[in-house]
Amino acid sequence: MTGLRVANILIWGVLLIYAVPGAWGAVSGNGTRRGDPMRLACVATAFVMIGFCARWLLAPENVMLWQALYVLSGATGMYIIRVAWAYGRGPRV
Repeated sequence: MTGLRVANILIWGVLLIYAVPGAWGAVSGNGTRRGDPMRLACVATAFVMIGFCARWLLAPENVMLWQALYVLSGATGMYIIRVAWAYGRGPRV
């Protein structure tokens, strides 16, 4: 199981490296046309996944970290719903 968690961290880390430049463009003030808000959602999801896997490896008894990851997971879910809703409206956005 530890090997699967490490592999999961590596896979999500690769996604994180790919998505960070687009996410940075979405939040850096250059406007969302230069960056991709969905990549920002991917970055947040990658942080949540890496956090859950790393928590099991590094701090299995830390309840505060567990609660923080659930809050981050909920916030990420709300952001993804917002972005998906905006994308679903098509050119009217």
